[in-house]
Amino acid sequence: MAKQITANKNTRHLVITILVYAIFLFLMFSLVKLFISKRGFLLQEGNKRSIRIETIAAHRGVIFDRNNNPLAVSTQMPSVWAVPEELLDNKNKWNTLCELLAIDLEKFKHKLLAATNKDFIYLKRHIPPEISEQITKQNISGVNIIYEPKRYYPCGHTTSHIVGITDIDETGTEGLELSFNHILSGKNGKRRLHKDRKGYLAKQVEIIQPVIPGNELTLSIDKRLQFIACQALTNGIKKSSAKSGSVVILNVHTGEILCLVNYPSYNPNNRTVLNYQDMRNRAVTDLLEPGSTIKPFIIAAALETNKYDKKSTINTNPGYLMVDKHQVTDIHNYGVLTLEEILIKSSNIGVSKIAFNIGSDNLRSIFHRIQFGCPTGIGLPGEQTGFLPDKDKLSKIELATMSFGYGLLVTPLQLAHAYMILATGINRPLTIIKQHQQVTGQRVIEDHIVKQILSMLQAVVEQGTGKLAKSNYMKVGGKTGTSRKVKNKEYDRNSHSSIFAGVVPINKPQLAIVVVIDEPAKNSYYASKVVAPIFSAVAEGAIKTLNILYKQ
Repeated sequence: MAKQITANKNTRHLVITILVYAIFLFLMFSLVKLFISKRGFLLQEGNKRSIRIETIAAHRGVIFDRNNNPLAVSTQMPSVWAVPEELLDNKNKWNTLCELLAIDLEKFKHKLLAATNKDFIYLKRHIPPEISEQITKQNISGVNIIYEPKRYYPCGHTTSHIVGITDIDETGTEGLELSFNHILSGKNGKRRLHKDRKGYLAKQVEIIQPVIPGNELTLSIDKRLQFIACQALTNGIKKSSAKSGSVVILNVHTGEILCLVNYPSYNPNNRTVLNYQDMRNRAVTDLLEPGSTIKPFIIAAALETNKYDKKSTINTNPGYLMVDKHQVTDIHNYGVLTLEEILIKSSNIGVSKIAFNIGSDNLRSIFHRIQFGCPTGIGLPGEQTGFLPDKDKLSKIELATMSFGYGLLVTPLQLAHAYMILATGINRPLTIIKQHQQVTGQRVIEDHIVKQILSMLQAVVEQGTGKLAKSNYMKVGGKTGTSRKVKNKEYDRNSHSSIFAGVVPINKPQLAIVVVIDEPAKNSYYASKVVAPIFSAVAEGAIKTLNILYKQ
């Protein structure tokens, strides 16, 4: 009996031993099989849990004005992110966190619960450094601080329509930030990291794609002129109770845009109150009929035909002219006028009769040469090309109205470009980028005609409608223009565009300046009263700043 019990024990021991060895061998076989047949898959799954590929943000290029003053720079700002699973276990810290971040508790809860399957969510980006320090002191598990670039604009609203703005990820959305985004943004890099199961950095493995920083951009803009023009424009608009306005200043020898401002404007550093209407760059997006500012070009076209000279006269009696059943009028009956007096008095009848005599081909020719109806090509978003009638033959009334600035559309920048050409007779391309040498161009108006027109523009300021544009420091030349605006498909008697376009100094041209005021108060809308004083303030500020003083 004892022998039988011993035999049974030995048998059971043997069976158990065999089973243990069999299980061990099976496990070893399975392990070897996994390592051999599924090694790649296992490594891939392991790397998913420990190795991360992170993007290294490229530094966005700085935008400078022509004197190397920064207009747009990127700075590192703290952002708060969280691991939702960990933060859910720290509900007692939620109130404190929401108070510090100034976010609604209920929205915070909803955001956190909706992201429980994620390892990373932003709580708030680009917070003040002092708030970041307070959050760090709270030592809240699952809450972390990272530093990200944020775009900052030192000149605020004075350069916003040119420079533009980026979104929160530093991608350009307006202005030159958008147009030159591919140059400014550079190329992001990538690095491979080892992280623990909670997402914390354990070891940096390698850089797998180097960062290429964005290029810098040096503009032709002078921020000092921006401030001068912005102040003069703002004061003028408030004084005239106008809707909006623009100022453009060009260097007549290089085609550089030295100044471009609009009112209203916006502060690109405050994204919470951005308004689309304020963000419109009116100097390149808004079209207007240039009114009497076009008349110097009609006189130039007349002189080119050799049918007229400086002593030629036009009879404007009796102060009105019937054209195709329409009446063209002057403010007064000016009688017989010379070409210069036609500009001084701003006679619609005088330029209409000249237009009839020289014909539509000569008018269209000079308009094409001064680039009306053509984009300037400076690269600002939303630029309008304007409108220039392209008929084979214009009717008599169309010819008349075009001669005093109706029936064609231009932007303030296009009008400034035209006066830049008029200042030298040479068409140079416009640019928003600083030029380091003289820019060549094509002569489109003969020099002797240019000199005659500039002399006439000086007379307009000294004797005619532009008297309030005079300067104590230099001789100024320019032309006023007041045009009715179209509303509900007809000209509105109470809505006007008031314009002054000129050249300074007139005896040795350096700058072409255009000021546009949109819808000034109906009881004081004439450009001679509304816009000429603004032009004077801008011109005097510019010549002092740039040391272009020619005392006469």
